[in-house]
This record gives sequence, structure tokens and C-alpha cells, in this order.
Amino acid sequence: MKTILYGAFGRHNFGDMLFPYILKSLLESNSINTDIEYCDIAESDMTNYGGHNVKSITEFFDYESELNLIQVGGHTANDCSPLYFFPKDLKMKYAPLFYQKDNNPSYILSKKAFNKPNIFIANAVGGFSKTGANKLKEYDYVSFRNQDSYNKSLNFGLECQLTPDCVVLLKHFYAKTISGRTSISEDITSLHNLHGKDYIAVQINQGLLNLRSDEIIQNLENTIKETKLPLVFFCAGIAPRHDSINLYKQKFQNILPNNMVYFFDGTNIWDICNVISNAKFVIGTSLHVRIVSTVFNVPRITLYSDHADIKAKEFIEQWDTVSHYKDNESLAKYIRKELKEHDYEADATQLKFLENEYLTKSTWINLLK
Repeated sequence: MKTILYGAFGRHNFGDMLFPYILKSLLESNSINTDIEYCDIAESDMTNYGGHNVKSITEFFDYESELNLIQVGGHTANDCSPLYFFPKDLKMKYAPLFYQKDNNPSYILSKKAFNKPNIFIANAVGGFSKTGANKLKEYDYVSFRNQDSYNKSLNFGLECQLTPDCVVLLKHFYAKTISGRTSISEDITSLHNLHGKDYIAVQINQGLLNLRSDEIIQNLENTIKETKLPLVFFCAGIAPRHDSINLYKQKFQNILPNNMVYFFDGTNIWDICNVISNAKFVIGTSLHVRIVSTVFNVPRITLYSDHADIKAKEFIEQWDTVSHYKDNESLAKYIRKELKEHDYEADATQLKFLENEYLTKSTWINLLK
């Protein structure tokens, strides 16, 4: 039987591109033999970025045999139409195919959209909407990754679980893949030849960078002075409205000391994981930059800007051992303090808890055996 892994990994979204890898490994580790299909709303070949060759979910609406579907995770249970993120030609191509099945374009699809739906699973999703919750009531298993979405869903009458994001299993399944990039990736080799592992990795989304660039520049100048460590700027996601290496260069090149700044322009998701996992410290805005830093026990700070950043805040409050960085604190002094005092043992203990919590609560795996 086919099992569709469905989510927002047909665009360069860092965490979303990791989800199907985690779930594939989880299926294999439980000896579940199934014909896996990787689907987004639109088809897209993401293999150049370390992702999958993705099909359109619409190809399977009329599939003649039974099929399973796993919504792989992410902030997908809200009211926002994901077609907003696609070019006009793809909107015009795919929107009618969803409407023919009485479904708005969405990452939460009703079983009614498919000819012969079998087991449907929503894995550690986030967000809430009544429309989404009503469709999720048809599913055989539902879990949420944040307390607010979980509480709202319970109050709506939806039977569900609360689990961490499945990327907490990244190190468990892919530690060797990530460390191995050091010897096979030219981008990683160039970085390590120059700075080894003595650097601070920096990821800042375009929204925050444009909003607070002067403040960020001052904080980063002070960080270099306090720590004597170079800054490695990288992009977690290059889909629209995410990160931009060109914007980094525009804001920081020839402003910060050139010998203390490195612009990592690699876009392979495994290289990005390598950059994070080998850093002395990570500054980021992305939820999954935070999670990957946590998984690899790297001291970390998450900067906030707008409503979208609530995802990272929720993870920190519920699942992380390192508390919020507060804007009224000196960023440079906070980093220097964490470099000296970070509790690596607490991180390791918490990772074991997160892995066990996800695996224990994810009883959906038994439905596919």
C-alpha cells in the first residue's frame, strides 16, 4: 500500500524539508514496509537542496487503490491558504483541482478528497482553525507540537496528543549524515578550513533584519569584541519571506570587520545542519534552527520580531532547557556568559526526554503495522 508523506517541503523551508526524512526513518525503524510518495501542493524537484523529488498531492485524489496519508508536521492547521506562497501560474493550475474535491487548498485535507483513503495521520502539527479541526476529526491520529493549538483542539472536541516537533529525532537518525558533510561538501570544507568549529552561526530572517538592522549591527559588533569569535551567516530557508544571503551581505559586508565575517551560501539542508551542529554558539530566528541547536547541544539564542516567531517562543517555553533571551539584556554579554556556563549535561538529558516523549506519544506508528 502507498503511504503519502504530505507537507510544505516542495519549497526551501528548512524544518519542513527535514520532516519527511525523519518519518521515513521512523517507518523503517519499525519495519513498516510501504511504498512512500512525497507530496506537496505542487510538484517540485528539491534534490539539489538535499530534499526530495516532490509530486503534487492532486495526483492521488483519484488513486484507485487504498492509501495512507501522513501530514508530516509544521504550522499547517490554521486558516492560511498555502497557495499564497506559490507563483501565480501554480495557483491557477492547482486551486481548481482542490475545489473540485470540495477542499480549499490546504495542508490538512479531508479524507473525502481521496478515492480510497485508509489511515490518515497528522503528525505534530501546529496552528488551529475550525475548518482544519473539523477535517482532522476524520483522521485516525492527530498530534500537536504546541500547547495552545493542543488546548484549542481539545476544547473543540478533537481527540489528539501533545508531542514535541519530530525534528527532535534528527540526531538519533541522521547524526552521521550531518557530520559526514564535512568530508563531502565543498561548502562545508571551505568553512571548516577557514574557521574550523570556532565560530558563531547566525541566521536572521528578512523581516527582523530589515526592521532592526541598526540594533542588530551594533549587537553583532559587540559580540565579536566580547567573544573574539567570527560570525558565520547562513540561510535556513530561501523560500520567499525567509532568509537571504544577499541581504546579509548588503547589511553586514564592510560594516562588520571583514576578517570576522563569513557568508555561508550553501543551501543543502544537511550542510545547514552541519553549520549549526558544529558552531560554538547559534543566533537565530527560525524555529528549526532553534530545535537543531537544541538537539546538538549548542548554546543558543532566538531573536524575535513578529507573530510568526511565536512558534519558536512556544518551543522554548515548553520543550527547551535554555530560557528566553530578553531584549533588555546585552546580547554580547549574554553570549559570553552562555559560552562559559552553558549546561551541556542538562541539554543531553532534555534531548533524551524529547526523543522519548515523541516516540511514546506517537502511537500512530502502530496503525500502520
